[in-house]
Parts: sequence; C-alpha cells; structure tokens
Amino acid sequence: MEKQVTRSIALGMAVVVILWVGGCGSPSIPGSSSTEGAVAPAGAGKISGRPGVVGLAFTEALINSIQGDLDSFGGWRPNDLLFGKVFENRTNEELGDLAVVRESVEAMKEDIARIGALDTFNPELAKAEADLDADPFKLWSPSAESKLQEGVSALRGYRESLIQGEAKFYPNPENFARLLNIYITLMGDVHERLLAPAGFFKSDNVFYYGHGAALALAQVFAAMQKDFTEEIQAKGLTKLMEEAQTSLDLAAQMRPWIVFDGGDDDFRANHRLNMAAHLNEARTKTFLMLEALKQPQP
Repeated sequence: MEKQVTRSIALGMAVVVILWVGGCGSPSIPGSSSTEGAVAPAGAGKISGRPGVVGLAFTEALINSIQGDLDSFGGWRPNDLLFGKVFENRTNEELGDLAVVRESVEAMKEDIARIGALDTFNPELAKAEADLDADPFKLWSPSAESKLQEGVSALRGYRESLIQGEAKFYPNPENFARLLNIYITLMGDVHERLLAPAGFFKSDNVFYYGHGAALALAQVFAAMQKDFTEEIQAKGLTKLMEEAQTSLDLAAQMRPWIVFDGGDDDFRANHRLNMAAHLNEARTKTFLMLEALKQPQP
C-alpha cells in the first residue's frame, strides 16, 4: 500500500511538472517546427551561381526559398484548412519567407534588372511579382500554390534569360544599397513583432514568422556576396557582410521544440528575444554597410 501511494505521488508530481513546462512555452506541436522541408540557413549547396553570370546566385536564392516551401511536407500551409491550422508554426515560417522574396523580386523588377526609370520592365520579373503578390491564403480559383508555382516558373524563366544573356542584372552600388535598405526595413519589422507582447497562443507564431524571414535572408545575403562582390570589396564591407551573415545563420539555426517565453528573472529561455537579438545584430551590420555605401570614394 505504501509503495502504491509513493508511486501515485511520484506520478502526480511528474504530471504537474510536464503540464507546467508545457504551459511555460507556447503551444507548439511536435513535428510542426521548421525542420520540415526547411532550407539550409545560408543556402549552402543550393545557390550555385556561375562565373560570368551575374545575378544568377541571387535569383536562385529566391527560387529555392519558395520552391522549398511548396515542396515541403504538407506543401504550402497558409491556405490549408487542416495542416495550416494545426501545424501553424510552419504556416508562419512560410509567410515570413514569402515576405522577403516578395520585396526582393520587386526590387529586381523595379531597379536591378533595368538601367533606369525609362527602361522597360523585364516581363518575367513582372509576372513573378504579380504571381507572388497573390493572396497566400486563397484555397482555389486559383489556389495560392498555383500562383506561387507560376511565380517560381517566371523566376526560372528570368534565370534562363540571364544565362542566355537576354536579361540583365546590374550589381551597382545604388542597387546594392536598395537591397540593403529593404532588408533593414524587413528586419526592423520582424524585430518589432518579436518584441511586442504576443500572448500564450501567439508567441510561437511570431517566432516562426521571424524564423522564416531569417531563413530567406540568410540565403539572399549569401547570394549577394557572390553577385555584389565588387561593391562589397570596393567599400571594405567584407567583414560587416560576414558578420551579418553569421547573425542570420544563427537565427536560421534556431529550432526549438517548444517556443519558451521566459521573463528576465526566469530560468527558462525566451526564444523570441533570442531571435530578435540575432536579427537586430544583422540589421545593425546591414545599416553600417548602407552608411558606408553613402560615403564618397576617397
């Protein structure tokens, strides 16, 4: 009888501990984390680029980001009535990824792929922008997946045009500065989301939105180091670029099973604040690069 009582007490204490630990973190679900079909932080082995084909690495980074989402387990989640609602961590991760790709494609269409305001838009980039801007939650007629896949196909068309010498990608200081400014704004937006009070049921959603943005940013920063080499070296930005890349890689590598939201005097981690710290560090380095680009050549 005494053994049974002891065993019951131990079991009860174990249940309390499990419930307490589970309640400390956001209600993440095992298997819903970013490990499903996630892209490697810096796009290693996926962003190839080719000697003499400027812009190929950057274009492939954007293709890989969205295609990775479409090919992941469960496919595109935001418009999914089952997986998108139950496994919402991946849903928010894909939305963060899409935000980076959309802004990047717009910059390519508006500036990077043409000489000036009087030059015509590249038709493949114009189509890619329109398709990627479609409602990511739309279920059918047409579905979000079909529009995103069309956007990726248009990007692939632009990539092939680059290879054939029929499309352009101008890696000048102005275009590099345009991209850096876009990413500073994006990282600032994600940073504010991560720091704002989220509540018990939203903390993991905010974290994984930031994680998706970090994954995409890690890829495009790795690609910029290939396609904007001259601009980086001319202003002595190599070290700053590497430091920004490191911070983005660290953010992209965060894969907690449960997203904790511990306070200042708590022994539990605060994953949102850790993610915010990495992204803010990358943002600071990116801002310093942008300021250096504004300085006249000696």
